[in-house]
Amino acid sequence: MRCLTLARELRRRNHVCEFIGEQSEGDLLPIAEEQGFSILPATSDELEGLDNALQKPCRTLIIDHYEWGIQLEEHCRRRVDSIMVIDDLENRRHSCDILLDQNFALRSDRYRDLVSENCIRLLGPRFVLLREEFASRERPRRPRDPGGRCRNLLVFFGGSDAADYASRIVPLLADFPEFNVSIVVGRGYNNSALRSQIAALEHIRLFENVSHMQPLLEEADLFIGAGGTITWERLSMGLPGIVVPVAENQVTIARDLAEIGLQVTLDGRNWLEELRQHLEALKRGNVPVIV
Repeated sequence: MRCLTLARELRRRNHVCEFIGEQSEGDLLPIAEEQGFSILPATSDELEGLDNALQKPCRTLIIDHYEWGIQLEEHCRRRVDSIMVIDDLENRRHSCDILLDQNFALRSDRYRDLVSENCIRLLGPRFVLLREEFASRERPRRPRDPGGRCRNLLVFFGGSDAADYASRIVPLLADFPEFNVSIVVGRGYNNSALRSQIAALEHIRLFENVSHMQPLLEEADLFIGAGGTITWERLSMGLPGIVVPVAENQVTIARDLAEIGLQVTLDGRNWLEELRQHLEALKRGNVPVIV
């Protein structure tokens, strides 16, 4: 989604943007195509696919792929003018002119030994790729309830939610009818049983394939779910969060944000029990974190 956000902004500034990729279940290429971007097909053979896709002139190749590193990037250099890499794992070397890691971290020397001295490092949330409806906001929204009580919960565990956190959380939420709960799942989510799970629960609503998250974030008093891009969207709106890291690249960020008091981060092994304790506290009017 961050690449799509960047592509839309570049197009708004009159740049021509195209995507390269091999479509697979749950990916975002169909969304990019629906929004008018061309998709250059890549074959299962990475080098062959790249060479085929890069036949057209390309000023800047923007790479956002956790399995890419310096070898593939150097292979591409003979066909492009410059390379930009979007990363947040800090676990491999890169051959690029610009490296973007939009996530917060307490360390200031990230990627120092993983890119050349001439590489421009854009690090931290001031470079975050926010969609227009969030980037244009001038200030965080005020709390909906002057008393500080949480009434409306927004639950989102990512577009695909491969580990199916959404259905795992429903039995817990069923025990808390005091809250109005909105569960959001993306296009890549594949569990039709979730609908039947919540059919008899009047306090839980299900939203599928949502294209605009802002209204749901606006009405929420508390976010519960994964890290990722949604972190910066909710923080731009001043929305408190209880976060469960669901991927490797979310662990450090979630820990560091919790350390400076911007969210509650749950242990991935015992997250349901920890969340139950927080919901019990919310029933008593104790908000776990305020931003």
